[in-house]
Amino acid sequence: MLFRSAAREHAKLEEADATIESLAVAIHRRSEALAPREREIESLLQHEQHLQSVVAACLDAIEHANETQRRVAAEEDLLRAVGAVFALDTEKTDLEAALEHIKTHKQAIAEIDDHLARLPDVDQAAVEKLEDLDRQLEVGQGKLAASATRLEVLRTGIPVAVGGQPLTAGETCLLTDAAEVTIGDGTTLRVNPGGGESILELRAEVGRVRQDLASGLDTLRVQTVAEAKSMLEKRIAAKAARGRHEEKIDDLDGDGVQDRLEVATAALKKLEADIDRRKPAGFERPADAAAVDVALRTLEERRHQADEAVHAARSRFESASLELKQNRNTLNELNDALAAERRELLDLQVQKTALESVHGTDRKARLETSAADRAAKEKAAVATGQTLQALAPDKVRMDKERYENTMKVATEAINDARLRRAGAEADLQRGGTTDPHGAKATADARHELARRRHAEVEQ
Repeated sequence: MLFRSAAREHAKLEEADATIESLAVAIHRRSEALAPREREIESLLQHEQHLQSVVAACLDAIEHANETQRRVAAEEDLLRAVGAVFALDTEKTDLEAALEHIKTHKQAIAEIDDHLARLPDVDQAAVEKLEDLDRQLEVGQGKLAASATRLEVLRTGIPVAVGGQPLTAGETCLLTDAAEVTIGDGTTLRVNPGGGESILELRAEVGRVRQDLASGLDTLRVQTVAEAKSMLEKRIAAKAARGRHEEKIDDLDGDGVQDRLEVATAALKKLEADIDRRKPAGFERPADAAAVDVALRTLEERRHQADEAVHAARSRFESASLELKQNRNTLNELNDALAAERRELLDLQVQKTALESVHGTDRKARLETSAADRAAKEKAAVATGQTLQALAPDKVRMDKERYENTMKVATEAINDARLRRAGAEADLQRGGTTDPHGAKATADARHELARRRHAEVEQ
């Protein structure tokens, strides 16, 4: 019976050995399968470092391009301020010139006013009245001439005089009024033109017109009607010139030029102070507005280049960030898969350790030796007359107790290995990895302890 029990136990040990061997093969295969995945993870980690350096370089490039944009914007703003200075300076010069023109026009107006003050105060109505009197006088004189007495000296040997004015042979004289004609020293004639009352009235009318005309000319301070017309034309021309000067002043905004000049001067002073405050060291101020335009075009090209650099760097940054995210996702997936495989590997190692603790090779050898010893003792007992029944109960009881103790030790080893496996899984969740070799060393230590206890029980 003991022999059969040993055979059964031996069969169980054989089965356990086969299981342990199968577990060892599975552990070896799992361990080999981990290596490529670990190399892939290492490659992904290196690639991640490369992508991180690319992202950092992109951020540096973006910051550099942004800084360039800021500097270009500041320089553009400064150059525009310089351009505004040139514009204000030009405006100030134009206003000063306009102010001088206004002064010239006002001076011309003053001279014209002085000239007008010196001219007779002739207007169109006065000239027309004088012209009318002049025409009336001419008509009246024509009528008098038509009704006058014609006196002609044909031939004379002595002096002849009309109204004290001598006449010679061949001269003619028209008499519209009574006049004395002297012939020689002793003869004086009084000639009265004909016409009666009408000629007297006509002469009175002509006299009145002549008097009115002389009075009008005296009032205007002119000698003749033609002079009055000339004075009128001069006054009209002077007033026209004065009007043109006033129009020029209006065109130049004569009332606002001085205020605008003061505003431009103050703005120019303020802008110059602002430029002096903002200009960096080594700033070369353009010489004129054309140079400002050239500098602004150069800055515009630099700003365009900086914009393109920012766009390119951001594009690279987005691409590298996306690739980095994908790489991290893949890395996390591989880490999760590797952790799961390591947990499975740890489970296999725990199972193998537990089986080795219970069914180690040393146990198998001892059981085989114990079975042979028991068979020899059984044969010796039969030979010496001892019965198997007398020995068997104690031996079976002792083997059972030893087996129970061994199973207790093995159970403790299995429970301890399970606890260590749970701890390894916790480490894996916290750190993302674990050390299967450390778990194996612990299991080996537990196995060695179980083996020693089992050996003690066997003794």
